[in-house]
Amino acid sequence: MSGSTKILLVIALVSGGCGGGGGTPDAGTADAAVLNGTMSLTWRITDMGGNALACDDIAAGSVTITAQPTAGGFAVSAPFTCSDGSGTASGIAPGTYDVTVRLTSTLGTLATGALMSGVEVVTNQDVALGEQVFAVDPSGNVSFRVDTGATAGNCDDPGAGGGGLTQLEIRLLDGTGTCVPTAFAIDDGTASPPPDYQSDCAGATIGCYDKDVTFSVTGADSGTHMLDIRGQKGGLDCYSRTADLVIPGAGLTRQLGSQMLFLAATPQCDPNAPDAGPTPDAGTADAM
Repeated sequence: MSGSTKILLVIALVSGGCGGGGGTPDAGTADAAVLNGTMSLTWRITDMGGNALACDDIAAGSVTITAQPTAGGFAVSAPFTCSDGSGTASGIAPGTYDVTVRLTSTLGTLATGALMSGVEVVTNQDVALGEQVFAVDPSGNVSFRVDTGATAGNCDDPGAGGGGLTQLEIRLLDGTGTCVPTAFAIDDGTASPPPDYQSDCAGATIGCYDKDVTFSVTGADSGTHMLDIRGQKGGLDCYSRTADLVIPGAGLTRQLGSQMLFLAATPQCDPNAPDAGPTPDAGTADAM
């Protein structure tokens, strides 16, 4: 019998074993998916007072069902998009499970539902887990640093390779573009308690801080915001940056990293701007 004839014979035998009522060991594997059951769930989100929240209000991304066999073994996890409001986990082998449901952001867990013990999955049937209500505190934290891009740091004189930054105004705006009075903690890495900068939405400023200093906000309302940073150089409003962000709920922290300030392309702010004339010492400092 040639090699090609042998291959055809094996294929014919396998095909014959998968059809009809006569079972073979191969048939059990092929039909296993048909024997599994499903779990279905709906969910909604509220604040701690029971008021409805949308997924975007707290930066929620996913709801995940995790079913752990009561007798031990590998758990089954099924993630769903938060905004869908419902989901069905399929392909779950018949048996008894302990089930947990989690609401998550890309930054961590926002809420975990109560453990549901002894959930029985039956062949070709759906187990309705009911409605899960996630109660989430709609507030979170933000941290960032400020960087002019100058090689000698933000505060040194431009002639020495610094950014020449003298004053900062930082504002936090909500989703409607309205400035929110905000306390920014300023941590320079020392053991002493960080000072606070109170942004009053009326022009309050602070002095210069270098690019390794962390600014942070604690307990801000979650949801869509904008960070607005303005900086003075030589008494002029020369630096700026705006950044869109979503503050998470449940006390999670959005770490924005370094916020690179843009230097206005004017002769008064940037010696390398058109018509400003040559200033050899300023080229590296104002590269960003």
